[in-house]
Amino acid sequence: MDKKSPIKITLTERDGAVTITQWVYETLRGAVMNGQILPGRALTIRELATLLDVSPMPIREALRQLSAEKALEIQGNRRVMVPKMTAMKFTELYEARIAIESHAAARALPYIDKARFMQLRSLDQLINIAQE
Repeated sequence: MDKKSPIKITLTERDGAVTITQWVYETLRGAVMNGQILPGRALTIRELATLLDVSPMPIREALRQLSAEKALEIQGNRRVMVPKMTAMKFTELYEARIAIESHAAARALPYIDKARFMQLRSLDQLINIAQE
């Protein structure tokens, strides 16, 4: 992956009850999870601070937290990168989601009323149509 591919982060308005550091963390986490920052992309504190219009301090803290969560990798040369997706990692994530989502659906089933069931059925039909 190009180490300089564009970063297109969706900025949300910061709630006054949320600190700048929390907002930066949530914004960067969302960007990584939603693929707005591509795997293999090198990140710099200065670039992210400019994009988010904040000082480097909350960027540093967010990067530290995201690297602790394994959402980002800190390289030996102190470069920060979005981890590359491998076939093995993808399979692991895919299998984990199937297990977790199936379990959650089974646990939620007793609480589904007829109206909600019909709504879910309609959404499922829309998914089938979209896949055709």
